[in-house]
Amino acid sequence: MVRTVAEIPVLRRPTPATLPEVVRRFWWPVYGEARSRGNTPILALRVCGAVLGRAAHGPSFLRAEDNSGRLRFVIQRELKQTLAEPERVNTASPLEGVSIPEAEARDDYDRFPEENAFNRRWAVVVLEHALASIRQEFEAEDCQEQLERIKPYLARRVPEWQTTEITEVIDSAEVANLRDRFRNEVRRLVSETVTTPMELDTELAELFGDT
Repeated sequence: MVRTVAEIPVLRRPTPATLPEVVRRFWWPVYGEARSRGNTPILALRVCGAVLGRAAHGPSFLRAEDNSGRLRFVIQRELKQTLAEPERVNTASPLEGVSIPEAEARDDYDRFPEENAFNRRWAVVVLEHALASIRQEFEAEDCQEQLERIKPYLARRVPEWQTTEITEVIDSAEVANLRDRFRNEVRRLVSETVTTPMELDTELAELFGDT
C-alpha cells in the first residue's frame, strides 16, 4: 500500500555539519564569480581553494560585527580580497573533489555577469541540498516513486481532479506536506550559515523573498 507523505515518519536529522563542510557546499558561487571575471577553469578552482580554505578555518564567521553573522558575507569578502591579489590565487591549491568538466557544466559563466549572480547561485545550492536531503528521507522509507510523483508540484499548482485525467490526480495534502518539509529543510540548511535566529530570517528573505 502506498503511504501518504503525512504517514512517512520524519527521520532524526543528521548531526549538524561542521563549518568546513558547510563552506564547501558553496564552491559554485565562488567558481562562477571567478570564471565570470576572466579566470581560466583551473585558476577558478584555485580561487575556490583559497577562498573556501580561509573561510572554513578562519575566525571571521564568529565575528558578527564584521559580517553580520552570515557565512555568505564572509565568503564574498574573502572572494573579493582573493581576486584583488593574484599571488593568492597562483599559490593556492585547486579545490579538491570538483573536476573542471563538472564545474563547467554548471553554468555558461558570462564574462559580464548579472550583479546578483553570486546570490542566485548561493540560493540554488541551498535548494539543491534541501531536495537531496528530502530524497534521502524518502529512499530510507522506500518511497522514491512517491516522491518522484509529487515532486514536480513543489513549484507548480496541483491540478484539479475535475478537469484532469484521473491518472494525473495528485493529493493536495501530500503536496502540502512535502512543501512544508522542503521549506523546513531549506530553513535548517540556511541556519547552518548564520549565527543568530534574527540573521536567519533576514538571510531567507534576501535569498528567497518574503514568501
